[in-house]
Amino acid sequence: MSQSHRSPIPVVIIAGLLSVLTGTATAAPPDAVEQRLDRLEARWDHLEAELVAMRAALERVGAIDPKVATVAPEVTQRLSAVEDYANSLNGELGDVKATLAAQDQMLNAQSVADAQRLSLSSYGNFVAADRNNGNSVFDAESFEIVLSGQPHDRIGFFSELEFERAATVGADRGGEVLVEQAYVDFALSDAIALRSGVLLMPFGNVAADHYAPLRDMISKPLSSFAIVPSDWTDNGFGLVGDASLSDTWHFNYEAYLVAGLGQNIGPQSLRGGRQGFGVDNNSDKALIAHFGFSHGDNVRVGFAGYRGAYDDAGNRQLTGFGLDWNIQQSAFKVAGELLRMQAQRPGGMDAVYWGGYLRTGYELSRWLPVAFSGESFPDAKLFAFYQYDYVDADDITSLLGASTSEWQHSFGFRYEATRNWIFKVNYEISRAGRLPIRNGDSRAILAAIGYVF
Repeated sequence: MSQSHRSPIPVVIIAGLLSVLTGTATAAPPDAVEQRLDRLEARWDHLEAELVAMRAALERVGAIDPKVATVAPEVTQRLSAVEDYANSLNGELGDVKATLAAQDQMLNAQSVADAQRLSLSSYGNFVAADRNNGNSVFDAESFEIVLSGQPHDRIGFFSELEFERAATVGADRGGEVLVEQAYVDFALSDAIALRSGVLLMPFGNVAADHYAPLRDMISKPLSSFAIVPSDWTDNGFGLVGDASLSDTWHFNYEAYLVAGLGQNIGPQSLRGGRQGFGVDNNSDKALIAHFGFSHGDNVRVGFAGYRGAYDDAGNRQLTGFGLDWNIQQSAFKVAGELLRMQAQRPGGMDAVYWGGYLRTGYELSRWLPVAFSGESFPDAKLFAFYQYDYVDADDITSLLGASTSEWQHSFGFRYEATRNWIFKVNYEISRAGRLPIRNGDSRAILAAIGYVF
C-alpha cells in the first residue's frame, strides 16, 4: 500500500488529541487563579477520558478493518506518548496548586501580623500669637504621641500621650505630660464593644476640634474651653459601636460611666471641675453619652448628654445637653456646636453655662491656577474660614444670679500642603461682659504650623 493511500484514522485520532490539548492551553479569562487552576484540572480529567475512549475505538475499528490493524501499533505508541506528557502536565499542575496554597497561607499569616502590629504616630502644633493686651509669644503648645494596635480580631487599644508646653515638667520652665486617652476595646459583636480606661469625653464637636493641627481654626472654640473643659478626659468604662441604617446613613454611639466633674467649678467656666485620675470627690458616678448620625462623608450630626453629682456630698446634679454638626458640600464647609450645662446650687436658681459656635469655610484653591499647588504638592488646598463664638456663664458662687459672657469673631486662612503639614493664620476680635472668660476685650493675630505623621 502506497504512502498516499495510508488510512486517515491515525491522523484523525492525533488531530482529536491536539484539539483537546489546544483547549487545555487556551488562555483562561482573567478570573481568580484558583478558578483557572480548577478549570485546567477539569480539562485534564476530560483529556484522560478522551484518551481511554480513543484506545477503545481503535481496538474496535482494528477488529473490523484489517487495514486499520496494520497501523494500530503506531497509533497506540503515539497515544502512550501523549498520555505520558499529559501525566507530567498533571503533576506540574498539582505542584502549582500546592505552591499557591502555601503562598496563600503565608499571605494570610502576613495579613494577621500586619493587623496585630503596633502603630506609632505623632502630631503637634506650633503657634505664634500677638495680642494687643499682652506680649507676643511663640508657643510650641503640644507634641502628642499616639500608640495603637489590634492584638486580636476582637481586641484593640488606643493611647495618646501629650507633652504640653513641656520645656520641663514640674520645674521652673513649666509644662506637663499627661495621658489624654488610653483605653482598650473588647468587641462583643459587630455593633457593640466594651471600652475601658482613660476616655476622651464625647461632649461637643470633638471629632472636628480635638486634634489641633486638623482643626480649621487655631484657637479652640470658646464653648470647648468654658462649657466643655477640653481636653476633658476621665476614667471609666462603657459601650461603643456603630451600625448601618441604610446604604447611605450610618449610626455610631458612645456611652460611658465615669467619675464626672467635681465641685471646683468656677464663676466663668467648668474647667476647674476636672478631677485627677483615680480619684472622685463623691460616690456618685456620671453618665455621658454621644449619638451620631452620618450621611457618607458629607454630613455628620451628633447629640450628647451628661448627668452626675458634682459636689462633695453627691447631692447637687450637673446636667448637660449638646448638639454638634459637620457638613461639607462641594467647596463649602459648615461646622458648629450648641452646648448647655446646668448646675444645681443650694438656696438659689441653677447656674447655667451655655454657648456654642458656628464656623463656615470655602475652598479657594479650586479657583486658583494649577501652578498654585506645584509639582511637589499637587493636592494642596487653600481654605478661607469665618467663625463666631459665644458663651454665657452664670457665677455659681453668687446667689444673686450674676453672670458674664464673651463672644469672638475669627477670620482665617488654612493652607494644607498635604494632610501631614498645615499652615494657618487667624485674626480674632474678642469682647467680654462682666468678667473675661478667656481673652476678654482683645484683638489678636495668630499663625500656626501643624503636623500629623
